[in-house]
Amino acid sequence: MLSLVLDLPRHRLVFHGAAALLAAAFAYVVTEQLPYYPAAWQWMIIIAVAGLWFLKPVGGLLFTLAAFALPVAYNSMTLLGVYALTSLLLIPMEVISPFGFLVVAAATIAVSHPQWSWLLLLAPLAAGFAGTRSGTLLGAVTCLWAELLALLGGQASAGLLTLGSQTAPILSPRSASVASLLDFSWLSAAASTAPSGGELLSKLFTPFAGQPVLVSQVVLWAVASGVTGALLVRSQRLMPARLLAVLGGTLVLGIGYLALFELLVQGNVNIGALAVGVLAPAALVTVASPVLEVAPAALVPSVQGQPGDTAARKELPVDKWDELAGVDAIQGCSVLTTDWQSGVFCGSLLLGAIATGGDGCCTVSCPKSKIIGDGKGGATPWDRSCSCPSSLC
Repeated sequence: MLSLVLDLPRHRLVFHGAAALLAAAFAYVVTEQLPYYPAAWQWMIIIAVAGLWFLKPVGGLLFTLAAFALPVAYNSMTLLGVYALTSLLLIPMEVISPFGFLVVAAATIAVSHPQWSWLLLLAPLAAGFAGTRSGTLLGAVTCLWAELLALLGGQASAGLLTLGSQTAPILSPRSASVASLLDFSWLSAAASTAPSGGELLSKLFTPFAGQPVLVSQVVLWAVASGVTGALLVRSQRLMPARLLAVLGGTLVLGIGYLALFELLVQGNVNIGALAVGVLAPAALVTVASPVLEVAPAALVPSVQGQPGDTAARKELPVDKWDELAGVDAIQGCSVLTTDWQSGVFCGSLLLGAIATGGDGCCTVSCPKSKIIGDGKGGATPWDRSCSCPSSLC
């Protein structure tokens, strides 16, 4: 059966490099759309974002959030308050994790550049790889962010994302950057030139009360991400199972948008645009699914019990195993053969003996191979290096 397993210690730099490129693209878009930093500093900020994401994605995430607080404040102090409050709420909820932030960043790039808007539905499908619960919330948050971003710009649509009739931009960004990073005279002028906070928030959020399609799309993205995440739980890192998970999320999006266009959006349904907007992102997510499945774990610091992390392995001493199960019982262990799918489980009675292995997750040596016990009377072959998945601990 076709499978592709990426080893995190060996491929972690690849994940960090890809994350750094996407974060740098996001930094470029933001510095272009919201000019604040002087020209000489713009590329320094982009390089700093890319470098920190490559070295430590969590540090890169925090630096990126902090670095773009000033450009947001430069254009609207009200939006700065929303930006700060949203970040403080979502980071503890693990929605704005390094992986979650990159999903939002990809959606930002697609909304900001109409030529890439047909890839916007990459976001809800990719969000499913964060897990069922986190993915559902991430899909909803990403859709809401994309809608607010498009509404700020007065867009009527962004790909399949529908926002109603086109209007004048709610907020027009300043055209000139500051002369010096030490110049904060713009703070005093911001209150007099920008619309009041209540007026801005009213223009931004009132459409959600008058246009059901906006709320419906948030729910649709959340359901699509949740379905993808739920099906991925049973994927066992097999390509056909990952394909089924992406197909499930794609069907939710396709049927959902068809229903939204028929019921809530006036006008004829463009079947061609609908097919491209749903199937093209689905194909790309399917191809990238082996990477996306491991990416959430690859972008956070190694912790004990993380899949593929050799530092997380824990050997049960031989004498302790002999005492608990007996040497004769060890001979009954089934061996793993060519790869992790072809392994077979050891008896539950043997594995129940290792429940005292400290954190409940340990690797037990057999004469010819290794198995993994979860301390719950079951065993799961993971890979040839016998690292222990945190989901079993």
